[in-house]
Amino acid sequence: LGASSAMEYGAAATVGAVVAAAVMHYHARGAKPPTVTMDATEQNQAAVLACPQLVRPVLPSVGWSGVVATTVFGAANGLQLKPPPGVEKVVLEDGGVVLLDWLVRGQPGPAVLVCPGLNNSSRTGYIVRLAEALGQQGFNCVAVNYRGVLSELSSPKLGCADSWQDLPAVLEVIQQTSPRIFAVGFSLGGAILAKHLQEHPESPIEAAALVAAPLQLHRTSEYLSSSLIGQVMSCALAVGVKLAYITSMRNSPHTAAVSTARVLMATRIQDIDDTIVVPMNGYKDRKDYYDSNSSPDVLHTVQIPLLVLNATDDPVVPPDAAYYKTTNPFVIHAETQGGGHLAWGATHLGWAALA
Repeated sequence: LGASSAMEYGAAATVGAVVAAAVMHYHARGAKPPTVTMDATEQNQAAVLACPQLVRPVLPSVGWSGVVATTVFGAANGLQLKPPPGVEKVVLEDGGVVLLDWLVRGQPGPAVLVCPGLNNSSRTGYIVRLAEALGQQGFNCVAVNYRGVLSELSSPKLGCADSWQDLPAVLEVIQQTSPRIFAVGFSLGGAILAKHLQEHPESPIEAAALVAAPLQLHRTSEYLSSSLIGQVMSCALAVGVKLAYITSMRNSPHTAAVSTARVLMATRIQDIDDTIVVPMNGYKDRKDYYDSNSSPDVLHTVQIPLLVLNATDDPVVPPDAAYYKTTNPFVIHAETQGGGHLAWGATHLGWAALA
């Protein structure tokens, strides 16, 4: 089995693992407009009015909890692996490789860099549909596949939360095709994008969106461990990584530092961080990994227009009104009453992608 098959099995495992907890967490959701928090500048007010999804009631999935929505829409999206054209290999300084998939190219507008989440790739269904929608609006769209995603490892470093370190090289390649760049990050991809923006204020990215992004990795880890549903989600996320490791990375010479026995015993995403990410990417421990790649200050320091989208019933990223409250005039935060984790499924494309 290759990396693509691992994606399929990982998504299927997510469906099976989460549905038991979902049944216990089933309750109805009504349609309400998202709660929008921002500095009421003229520019921000105009931006909100120009985006109907930020003022209209959102119907994520009538009668479905966030966990159910995550299971059905998020995992089912992961099963859709339509191969996009235009794969471009970017070789990094240490010999690592990331793949750029130009899903839309040749349009007159700027390029939109898409950073997928954990166990997703440029071939995940919602990424492909977002690219199609962007193309219809005149944008080019390129999605990044981190180290080891849809390709064999070529260095002893795995794509994870520290993939923000690879984005400058990625952006340099994109600029050769499109000098103007916007960006959107989903889940862990949002955390990667946010850390890049925090560490590189000179970045060529002109505007960005973070969708269900775990900006505080310690807090996300604690949140996943604090409830039965969170623990099931943590297990489901771990299953996807384990399958990818077993099917496409276990025999790589670059995973010599990893104990396959410990990987097979992992039941939480935190165990995956301990057994795979920490030894491969050179961290002292999981705390060091989380400390090095969280971006707690990005909402206060970013100097480009930034849209942050979350759902109150996200089983992965904790709702934290105090954290998202900022007087930074560049930031608009919108939070829906339902939608789970990357699972605003009221439309074929989804609320977050439309916003």
